[in-house]
Amino acid sequence: MKGWVVVVVGVLGGSCSSAPVSPDAAVFDAPPPLPALPEPKAVETEQFASSTYCAQCHLRGDGGSTAMSDAAGDDVSPIKMWRGSMMALAARDPFYLAVFEKEIAENPAEQEEIEALCTRCHAPAGSIASEREEPKISFHELTAGTSDNAAIGRDGITCSFCHQIRDRNLGLDSSFSGGFSVDFARKMYGPHANPDPDPMEMFIRYTPVYSEHIQSSALCATCHTVILTGLRGQEVVEQAPYLEWQNSSFNLEEDGSLGTSCQGCHMPRTNADGTPIETAIAKYPEGLIRRGRYSRHTLIGGNNFMLRLMAAYSDWVGSNIADEELLANAGRSEEHLRKAASVEVVEASVQADEATVDVRIDNLTGHKLPTGYPTRRAWLHVTVRNLAGDLVFESGGYDADGRITGLAQSDLAATAHSNEITTGQVQIYEQVLVDAEGTPTLRALDVDAVAKDNRILPKGWSETHEQIGRIRPVGVEGDSDFAAGTDTVRYRFPTAGNTQLEVEAELLYQSVPPAAIDATANFRTAASERFVEMATQVDNRPIAIAETTRLF
Repeated sequence: MKGWVVVVVGVLGGSCSSAPVSPDAAVFDAPPPLPALPEPKAVETEQFASSTYCAQCHLRGDGGSTAMSDAAGDDVSPIKMWRGSMMALAARDPFYLAVFEKEIAENPAEQEEIEALCTRCHAPAGSIASEREEPKISFHELTAGTSDNAAIGRDGITCSFCHQIRDRNLGLDSSFSGGFSVDFARKMYGPHANPDPDPMEMFIRYTPVYSEHIQSSALCATCHTVILTGLRGQEVVEQAPYLEWQNSSFNLEEDGSLGTSCQGCHMPRTNADGTPIETAIAKYPEGLIRRGRYSRHTLIGGNNFMLRLMAAYSDWVGSNIADEELLANAGRSEEHLRKAASVEVVEASVQADEATVDVRIDNLTGHKLPTGYPTRRAWLHVTVRNLAGDLVFESGGYDADGRITGLAQSDLAATAHSNEITTGQVQIYEQVLVDAEGTPTLRALDVDAVAKDNRILPKGWSETHEQIGRIRPVGVEGDSDFAAGTDTVRYRFPTAGNTQLEVEAELLYQSVPPAAIDATANFRTAASERFVEMATQVDNRPIAIAETTRLF
């Protein structure tokens, strides 16, 4: 039997940037697209309660309460921030569902084990509940079932799940790939000392407990470190933001300090002016003291495309979240991405009929850039024009569908990392997972190796780190300026007789490239039909993380 892992696809985004639709795909009859998902309902199980119960106190609403407000008076209540995030929508993510159903279709004899493990991180409360009681959280139950297990599963990374994860083996291998621990004590761990237990115990039978581990990066690592067992029994790391963070200058100490832990960046505790938020953490009972260490539960990441897709198809998603909230979170993700890097033209010159331009990228995050699910990619778009505005050189352009132009995307070798780019080449930063034939794959159970990983390293990176064997770059050999926190790329091109030029360089980003959507179209399942139908109608042009210009 193949090794088993949680397939983490859409939460906070191997790369199929080189897997187009097969010309033979059209000969198969397509199944009907997956019907709309059931709407939420209030559910309480032996261990969990849906977020609607938490909203009784932790959603500010329009009742005039000033609790859970930032300095500008804006609503920063946990439920309001969380419910439009990819964490809340993890079990309703149509990309995840497409990959999930394909795994079952390819391995029908192992369906139950696939379903148990593919729901472990995307529908954790339902998954854990179904370990003890029927019905099991199958693919059908998750997408169409009306049971309590199905409903709490569709609540995604819900409040009563995350805040019940115990401080057990966190940061160790046994906690990765969904190895979290939740018991039956109904303790809700939080960052605030001396919580009053009475309201929560009365409303929902949970006891709030202070614990530092809820702010630990190791807590996030339980689902955001995904280690696969390859087809030959070897270890293949699908995604490892936590291990990358450990090998960065952001990991000063594992104490949850603002700006160092995962939560410090993805759940910021500050007002617009950078000062700490201080507010009451619930609207009931009235008169609660104002607390610091208050995190915005936006859980912002790099999955802007999927948030915009789900806003466009909110009726199918069925979460009952206003489109405006989903779009607002997509905007927050894009703003967050624009803080991830800087780009600078460090050298540019014309000699005879040839010009060279050196572009440096600095990674400002605490992990590789990009990180997360391997479809995510970034690339340099460099354009050079003469003083009349005529195009002299371009690398990394894209069309209206967001496809990189001038690049054979079906050819993995065409995307190889290079220290010097000439006409017809593009510098793409990505991780590419391949099957035993060397073909890029989306499916975890097909993964055999990492064929490429030239994602930009974080500052503080060390080749002697204890986890380096799992997270070492692949395919950057011989590039001496691919180093901790930075990479410099030289562009060399003919000047066409021009002696003065202007270069514009921008680092572009996509979370789900068009070729990944093409590959999903080959799945020929109900979930893939639905996802492709939606994804091909949503603007998938990349966003610019950073940009600069220089005249030379």
